[in-house]
Amino acid sequence: MRRNNKTSSVRTNVKQIAAALLSGILLSLLTGCVTLSPVSVKPAQIPTLPPEFRQLPPGPECQPSCLEKLKLDYERWLELLTKPADAAPAAKPTTTR
Repeated sequence: MRRNNKTSSVRTNVKQIAAALLSGILLSLLTGCVTLSPVSVKPAQIPTLPPEFRQLPPGPECQPSCLEKLKLDYERWLELLTKPADAAPAAKPTTTR
């Protein structure tokens, strides 16, 4: 009979320990979800660029005709890049026996 009493007390201890662990885990999970008071964050400020580093306005030599020429050059370059290459001749002549 001692054996049964001892077994039941061990089971009771295990259940108590398990309940304590589960309640501890549950408590830590619940406190982890609690939101703290909102923290105010200032938006990032971008400093102004010093005048000596600013881009200059386009000069009188840059006219709309320059942009047309540039557009034509881009189209020609694109055509060169996408056009299939001509078949190159064989490196060695064919041998006959």
